[in-house]
Amino acid sequence: MYNIKEVWVPAYFREIPMSCLMKTTSRCESSNSAFKVNSSWANTLVQFFFCCYDSTLESQRYRQRVGDFKADDRAHEFKSGLAIEKHCALLYSPAIFVEVRKEILKGLLHCYTTGVEEVDGRKVYTVTHLDKRSDVVNEFTVKVDPVEDTTTCSCNLWCHIGYLCRHIFCVFRQTKLDEIPAKYVVSRWGRHVLPKSVFHVEFRYGVDLSPVSLTRNTLVDCFSEALQAVMGDRAAMEDFIEKIKGWTKELNDDRRGKRVAEATESQVMADMLGVVVEGSSPSPPNQNAKA
Repeated sequence: MYNIKEVWVPAYFREIPMSCLMKTTSRCESSNSAFKVNSSWANTLVQFFFCCYDSTLESQRYRQRVGDFKADDRAHEFKSGLAIEKHCALLYSPAIFVEVRKEILKGLLHCYTTGVEEVDGRKVYTVTHLDKRSDVVNEFTVKVDPVEDTTTCSCNLWCHIGYLCRHIFCVFRQTKLDEIPAKYVVSRWGRHVLPKSVFHVEFRYGVDLSPVSLTRNTLVDCFSEALQAVMGDRAAMEDFIEKIKGWTKELNDDRRGKRVAEATESQVMADMLGVVVEGSSPSPPNQNAKA
């Protein structure tokens, strides 16, 4: 079957970037799987939109926030000792980083260049790949074009999946390239791929849209973004805590001074004695009270 792959592969696959990730039924099946948890056949359109649909979106937002937190909080394990592996940890999500790390390791342990030649101004590397499972030696061609600043491999893993293959990493190691070019980093596999506005409260259904509520939500969003910016840096987090304490003390002092300036004599006395003032004037003393 592999020897006659030119006969049957074109019938099932087209050379479209990352096309192997999408199937004909992926969209409808994924939608049904997502919404059937919070909905049923008995829901009306209004119930579905304002209850089931909103609950599903909230669940997706929550999972995304958990994934972002784990990506920032998790310490990656580096196995190759190469600088390009550490650069990948900064670019990709934890799940994709594991897959890219496999390619880097296999490019280091199982791949080596057996020839290089220059054709039409491009360097063509012949990379030999030793498959340990079957003891089969395969050869792949990696073309480096310095004019267009492109690197392609005959295995087409970059086109199919969206991250570089072990053969290109083998060539990168030989050419001492320590970082992945930006053009080969697909945002789909990156960290924090969703914009921050997706998680803002005002973009959700059934929330208070009054000016006071919107201002409060904006304040919460600003605090969340500032917290994400310093996450993982202990010195920056401690400095942020001190600033928050200073701002809080300043606000409390301002509000306390404003309350004292606006308070009447009876309200000040009530605050000191811990009693409740029923009217604007203090209540008469109790005639039956004993000295």
